[in-house]
Amino acid sequence: MRPASPGKIVATVLLAVVLVGGVMAVTLWIPPRLLVAVAAEVFADVFFYADTTQPVVALTLDDEPDPATTERILEVLARHQVRATFFLIGSHCAAHPDLVTRIRAAGHELANHHWQDEPSISLEPAEFVAGLSRTEALVQPSGSVKWFRPGSGWFDGPMIDQLAEHGYLCCLGSVYPYDNLIRRVQPILASALAGTFPGAVLVLHGGGRQRVYVGDVLEQLIPELRQRGYRFVTVTELWELAGRRPPLPDRADRQVD
Repeated sequence: MRPASPGKIVATVLLAVVLVGGVMAVTLWIPPRLLVAVAAEVFADVFFYADTTQPVVALTLDDEPDPATTERILEVLARHQVRATFFLIGSHCAAHPDLVTRIRAAGHELANHHWQDEPSISLEPAEFVAGLSRTEALVQPSGSVKWFRPGSGWFDGPMIDQLAEHGYLCCLGSVYPYDNLIRRVQPILASALAGTFPGAVLVLHGGGRQRVYVGDVLEQLIPELRQRGYRFVTVTELWELAGRRPPLPDRADRQVD
């Protein structure tokens, strides 16, 4: 495992600037699409959005499952006939295996969000891999691609290497309504609608009583985006729409700065 190079450290600092800029952009009600485009250019190994003119969006839910939010989310998605991608936390899956079964049975895409709700980048390499594997055993990621989203969105080159070695690709997103900070339906809804564009990956959060707002957000967001001509796809469907292909099993020739 290679240590992070100076170039990758600089890139990570740039990501921090992008994320802070995104927060400022949301605060000012300016969609941070340009900032996301810069991040996608710098971090080519990470999926932020699809470069397409088709009116499609991938809806993703982080930090599930949880009895306080999962049932309402599934009910809203079923009623609106939307498939989403759930980034599941391993410890939550261990506590609520019945909810994992329900998410899968409803036809949604399941993805890995590590074992605990914490910054994945803070973990030692061995601890990171252990949590990744424990979560995978419970989540059993579906689809032709195994997706991982790091806790708090932070990652580095060595993490991307570890993910590739275990057959994963990293997905962040391109529309961040900062719902877990705002926690009010109308500001979250306005931010999500302002930021959505063709090919976007929309990030919302469930998991816990403090996030019960997510059901109300989805109840209004889905019909509004449909009225604007959008259709909903999973992350893998969006990836394939962009002409991407799953990584080859052998990534030994993969170059990381």
